[in-house]
Order: sequence, then C-alpha cells, then structure tokens
Amino acid sequence: MGNLIKKLMISVFVFILVVPIALAEVMNADVVIIGAGTSGTSAALSALENGAKTILIEKGAFPAGAGTFSGGMFAADSSQQKKLGKTVDKKKLIDRYMEQSNYHANARLVANIVNNAGRAVDFVNSNGAQMKLVDPGTGGQYWHKGTEAVLHGYQNGGGSKNIGRLQDTFKKKGGTLLFETKATSLIKNADGSIAGVVAEDADGNELRLMASKAVIVATGGMGANAEMLKEFFNYPDLPLSPVNNAQGEGLAMAWAAGAKKGNVIMQNFATNPNNKIDTPLGMSDETWTLCDLPFLRVNILGKRFIREDRASDYAMIGNAIFDQPQHVAWQIFDQTSVDKIKKSGFSAIINQYGEWKNSKQEFYEFNERISVSERAKKWATPTDLTKFIEDGIVGGSMVKADTIEELAAKMNIDPAVLKAEVTRYNKFAKAGKDEDFYNDPRFMYPVVKGPFYAFSNISRSIGALGGIVVNENLQVLGNDNKVIKGLYAVGNDATGMYGNGYVDIEGGTLGFGFTSGMLAGENAAKGLK
Repeated sequence: MGNLIKKLMISVFVFILVVPIALAEVMNADVVIIGAGTSGTSAALSALENGAKTILIEKGAFPAGAGTFSGGMFAADSSQQKKLGKTVDKKKLIDRYMEQSNYHANARLVANIVNNAGRAVDFVNSNGAQMKLVDPGTGGQYWHKGTEAVLHGYQNGGGSKNIGRLQDTFKKKGGTLLFETKATSLIKNADGSIAGVVAEDADGNELRLMASKAVIVATGGMGANAEMLKEFFNYPDLPLSPVNNAQGEGLAMAWAAGAKKGNVIMQNFATNPNNKIDTPLGMSDETWTLCDLPFLRVNILGKRFIREDRASDYAMIGNAIFDQPQHVAWQIFDQTSVDKIKKSGFSAIINQYGEWKNSKQEFYEFNERISVSERAKKWATPTDLTKFIEDGIVGGSMVKADTIEELAAKMNIDPAVLKAEVTRYNKFAKAGKDEDFYNDPRFMYPVVKGPFYAFSNISRSIGALGGIVVNENLQVLGNDNKVIKGLYAVGNDATGMYGNGYVDIEGGTLGFGFTSGMLAGENAAKGLK
C-alpha cells in the first residue's frame, strides 16, 4: 500500500512538472527576436531577407522604443550621400566615437557600425522607411552647422510610422510578428548555447519559441527601471527615460543565461524644465527653446560649470547637468534679454535657423513634423515671455526678483556666492573674454538690468545604453569572454558603441540601432560561429 501511494505521489509530481510544458504552444523558427523597436525590427527584416524563418515578438501592443521618438540616423556613405557628393570620412567618425568615449568604446564594434551605417540607411529605405539626408544643425544644435552632413531624418510620419512600415514589409515577406507577447526567459541547450525563448501572450498563455540558429535581444535597455539603474549609478533620483517599456527584461534574461554584464551609460540629451507641479509650461514650445539658449548657467551651489555657448549641444549639456548636484542647473538672464526676445524673437539671442528661412527641408522628431523654414520663421517672430514666466513661477521652475540677492534667496543659493559669480560673468561679458570657460563672447549676455530671472533645468534622459557585452558581430559574450552560441544583443541592450558618455554625433543612437540590428540579423541567419 505504501509503495502504491509513493508511486501515485511521484506520478502527480511528474504530471505537475510536465503538463505546463506540454500545454505550451511551440513555434519553430530559425531566428527569434525579442523587442520590435528600431533594432529588433531591423534585425527581423535582415534575418528574413537572408533566408531565415523569423519570429519577432513585442510585449507592447504597437511599435515602441526610443527609436519611435528619434529624429534620424547617422551614416557616412548612404546612396543619398554618394549621389549628392556628401560622403563623410569614416575615419573622422570612428575617431570621434573613440575620442569622445576616452577610448572606452569597443573600436572593432565602432568601426563595423560606421562602415555599415550607410548600407543600413539604404536597407531600411528599401523596406518601406523614409529617411532623407538633411543639413547638419537643422536638428537644433548650433555647433553642428557647417560640419559634415551625416543625419538622415525621418520623413512622412516620424519614427512610429516608419518602424510600422518596416514591420508591414516584414509581415508581407513572410515574417511572424507577435504583439502583446512578453519574453520571460531564454531556453538553453545542455552545452550552454541558446535554443529559444519562453514567452507569454496577452492571455497569459505560455509560448515556447524555438530558434534553430539564434535569439536576438532587442528590448531597449533599462532606461525606465529605477531599481536596475541604481546598480550602475550612484545617483539619487535618476532622471528616467520617457520610454516606459525600457525595463531591462532582455538584459536580465541574457545575464541569467550567462551573458557578461557590460558598462551602462545614461543617454543624457538636452534639458527639461524642473517643474515641481504640472503647469502649461511643460507643454509650451518656449520651454524647449529657452532651455537651449546660451544664458549664464549655475548649479544649485551658485557656481558656473560649463561653457554656456554649448547649451544646444545636447549630449554635452545633458551630461554636464547630470553631473551637477541633484542633476539641476539654473539659467540666469535679465530684462534686457527678455526685451530682445519680445522685439526680435529667440534669434536675437542665437540665430540657429536663419540660413534656412527659405529651405524646404523637413523631418520628424518625437513623431512631430519639423519644417526648418517654419522653425526659422518662428525663432525670428517677436515673442512675449510674460505668460511663460508666470506659468514657470507657478510651477516652481522659474523665479523672478528685482535684485540678484533676492533672486539667490528664491533659488535657495547663498546670495554672496551668486552675486560674486554674476559679477565675474558680467566682467567677462563686457571685456569680450571669458577667462574661466572661454565662452564665445558672441553668446555672453550680461545680467545687469532688473528684474532678473532664473529658470531651473534638469538633465533629460532618453534612455540608458548598454548592459550586455557583445563583440563586433553583436554576438553576446559570456563571463569567460567567449561567444554564447546563438545569442545576440543589439541597440540599447548592447555595450560597446559608447564608452563612458553619450557621443555628440547627430543620429548616432538611431544609426546604431538600425545598423546593429541589420548586422545581427545577417549574422544570425548565416549561423555565424
């Protein structure tokens, strides 16, 4: 009797273990991609075009990821650049990546991406996307004007629609796309290679997606996961990515499967107003424009910390403010600057778009159409900041005072410290020589006529880059620095394209996303060893 009970118990135990697996739907493919954003969609199309049966899954209900908000991708030798005689020296781009990363970037990966980015532009355009070469600086960064034309801007609807068109092409060519399907773990073979993905559909049903050649992780990084970011950054209250689905699941799955943890950097890019409560200020065009102006900047200690003429170099100002106490900076300006803007528009402070007032160039960023000529007209339009300032004061991001000492008190800064800093800055502005930071004297605006204003900014995070160590072929490496067979990581999940800071190249991250996806898809389909 005892043996019979024991056998029954064993049978029940085995049944409990086996039944969930037996009930799981099994789908077979050559390549399975986790994440249908920029890099994942590119990888799926690339694998499919190279003869692989391909499944692309996305936990959301529609195309998502940072690439849906981007403005464009970089390249050196796309067909458009060749046709217009505007190809770019690849050595310069590779050197810029390496120098700006202090040589912490993976040089072999950087070279592979730069050498293939032009082909990636042609690849996505041939599959339904619409990317067009635009002039450097049209994206709003003053010091990019006159440099090499590398940015191919989204056309006809922005990132969401362009990625959607790529996914339509993927399905028409025979690929399988599953939305509302969340990957939960990777399936490993006995030898440690990757065999597939365990996932759940919208109803909670388990799927086992078997990949005979490879799984590609393209989940967009950990930029919106505060707990994961704490492991990599010793900062309180980190600014999080607006891409809420960037929760790092792909990183966690890869690490659990033996992937080596790689460096992660914040993609700090430009600034946001430091609103304390919700007001119309957060939605106004003046917000973004004023944040980019080269007014005197101090941190919460009342000290300057950067050349203010670099305020529109988004990666630079983003990184600089991120490293300040509480990630906060103040812009300080006076009534003279407010009057100039009221009379002649923002172009009276810095003429960002004047040369394009008759241009027909346009592109999409944050899925909104940007006409360069319309932007030039708007910047030259007289603008009264009164309502904007009033909203800012209500929201807590703006303060106003009749004296610098009173302004400092409202900013919670030692009045003596701020007074000394403003006096020193004014001296440099009058002399036309900045002896502290060598600011371009054209973009120094003395703070002398009251009332005085201070606008509180925080560093804007677009996401976090990296987490999984890959080689130049986007193959994932284990802790022994050897390739984990059948596993790739691309886009924001992959470490190596950036070293210890975001690189100031127009379209760099989107270019890496599309290009890394294309290369990983090709390599996975070929069964790269």
